[in-house]
This record gives sequence, C-alpha cells and structure tokens, in this order.
Amino acid sequence: NGDFINNTLYNNYTTILYPEYATSAISNNTFNSVFMNINIKWDAFINNIINVSSAHIYVDYNPKITNNTFYANDIHFDYFRPNGEIYYNEFINCSVTIEYIYSEFTETAENDEFLFNILTNSTLVIIDSVDPTISIVPDCLVCDTNSEQLLIWKASVEVNPDIYRIYVNSVLNESGPLILDTDNYFNLDNLGLGTFNVTLVIYDTFGNYANETVFIENYDGLAPVLYSSNYEVNVKIGISSLFYWTAKDIYPDDYEIWLDDELLVSGNWTSGKYVPYVFNEDGLLMEGTHNVTIIFYDTSGQSVSDTAFVNIYSGAIPTDTTDTNIPTTGSTSEPGNTTDKSTTEKDSENSSLKSDSSTTGSLWLIVFDLIILYIVYRKRVLAIIDR
Repeated sequence: NGDFINNTLYNNYTTILYPEYATSAISNNTFNSVFMNINIKWDAFINNIINVSSAHIYVDYNPKITNNTFYANDIHFDYFRPNGEIYYNEFINCSVTIEYIYSEFTETAENDEFLFNILTNSTLVIIDSVDPTISIVPDCLVCDTNSEQLLIWKASVEVNPDIYRIYVNSVLNESGPLILDTDNYFNLDNLGLGTFNVTLVIYDTFGNYANETVFIENYDGLAPVLYSSNYEVNVKIGISSLFYWTAKDIYPDDYEIWLDDELLVSGNWTSGKYVPYVFNEDGLLMEGTHNVTIIFYDTSGQSVSDTAFVNIYSGAIPTDTTDTNIPTTGSTSEPGNTTDKSTTEKDSENSSLKSDSSTTGSLWLIVFDLIILYIVYRKRVLAIIDR
C-alpha cells in the first residue's frame, strides 16, 4: 500500500512497477529509461515526467493518469477495464496509441477516457481490439419447409460495426452492413430440402470478428394434395374414355398410372398441371368393372392417390346407373403433420380451383371426350375401308 513518490530513475533498460492497491500513488517522479513498463491498477499516476523511448502502460481498475509530461517516441496504453481517466497530460513528440481490450468497451468510453490532454507534435491512434458479440436463435433445427422458419440473430457490444456475412455450407449466401442491437432475419425455407450448416460472421472496422454456426435439417412435411378425383364412368364395350387429374405440391416428383394391377405409364408431373390418360384407347378391354389409379409422389417419397372406376357393358347401359365422368375438385387426401399456414394456402388454392372448374371443367371434359371418341371411331372406319 505504499507510494512511489519524488524519485528520479536513470535506467538504460527497463522500469517495471506493479502497484496493487488503491492507496498507492506514483507521483512526482522522473523516469529516464529506454523502455518503461507500468501496470496502473486502482492507483494514481500523477505529475510524473516520462522521458523514454518507449512506454507500455496497462490501465486497470479505474486509475487516474493526470498532469504528466511524456517525452517518448512511442506511448501505448492498454485499457483492460472501463472508467480509467487519462486527463490533463502533455505529450511531446509522441506517438500515442490507446488500445481498448475490455469487453465492456463502448463509444462513451472511447470519448470519455482520454480528455483535456495536449498533444504537441504528437499523434493519437485509437485501436479497438474487442471482438463483437453475436447471438443466434433459430426457429427450428429440424424445419418443415411448408411453413416459414427463420434464423434470428443480433450483434451487440461493438463500437465500430462493419459488415456481416452468412455462409451456407461454406458458400457465401448473404452479406450486408452490420446493424447493432437489432433483430435480423435469415429465411431457412429458401435453402430447400436437406441438411445445411449456416455460419454467421460479423466484423468491425478493425478486423475483429465473431462467428456462430448452426446445423439445419429441412424436410417436406406435406404430401401432395389432389384436386381432381372421383371418376365413375359407364361405357359400352369398345369405347374409350378420357381421364385427367391435378395435384399440387412444392416439390413434385413422379406419377404412376395403374390399370387394375398393371402399371401403364409413369413420368414427371408439374404442380397444378393436368395429367391426362385415355382409358381403353385400343377398345380391347372386356366387359366388367376396371379401376384406373393414379399416384402422385413428391421428392420426399410422400404420395397421394386416386382411383376411378369404369363399368364396361356389352349391351345397353342400365338406366339406374349414373355416369359421373366429371372431376369433383377439392376431394383430397389430407397429409399429416400439416401446419395452419400450409392448410390455409392449400385451402385457398382449392377454393380457387373449385370456382374455376365449376364453370369450365365440365365443358372442357365433354370437349375432350368428343375429340377422343372422334379419333377412335375415325381410326376404326379407316381400318374397315382399308380392309
């Protein structure tokens, strides 16, 4: 707890002082050293003359550094904690550097801790060596892409913000200016399906940075939704019929069409586009009831199916049967694990399709059937003429 007062030091190498407690004072001394290294902790450093080629002063626990005269080529202050005071000093022919190291460094500290000093033929450099801080809160780590999922992040404790960068699987995906203490959002739905590592890096203008990485798995939680279904057709033997179906999904993949237990055709389908099929095109199916089944798959392997029944008669079609070869829109196999948002969107699409098909669906189907019938019978007439 002693003081170091009224001393004159001549040293060709180093002066090292480590006073520890608040009662200590280093005052009214003259330092003539090639290099001076002083840790100032709680105490006062007052009315000293520092005539050295280089001085490194560690500022810790609220010290007062006042009314000193520095003659030095290089003066370096390291701030380890806030609220130190470097006031009313004179720097002559000095290169003064103040480096802020503590995590509580703020713009107020930068502006308030070096005041009322005189710089004669001297320069002052402020260095921010404090890394920024970042917090990340993802909506999910395993995410259903059919509902909006966000990565929420915030940067703080930074005086000199610069930019941010977001990498997805090590590839730059997004960047921009860094804004402090504000919630920022990164949309995870746009990544598509699969597993991703998302890394956020923030920088300040001094090159300090912080980064965080989260691992995200995106999946498709909804099966395709069927919008045209429930056919039942009664025809005479040798007659063809046209069927078509429509399904919707964010990630459509393949479809299959089966006649009874035989796979007839497969291919890719487009969400919202008709998939047509001409039943009994060659007219060779025998009398009886046949079923035509279509299965729509998405890229996750989820599916929805629909079966149409065709009754073929060799004689007259019974009068008590009803031909319902008209698609009834909106009859769907609802997928499990749906969210309110997805259900609402698909209901909206369903309603739109209902309104459209109620006025035009039946007419178009009749036109399609007539065209197919014309083609089939024309082929048969031409075949008879050739024979």
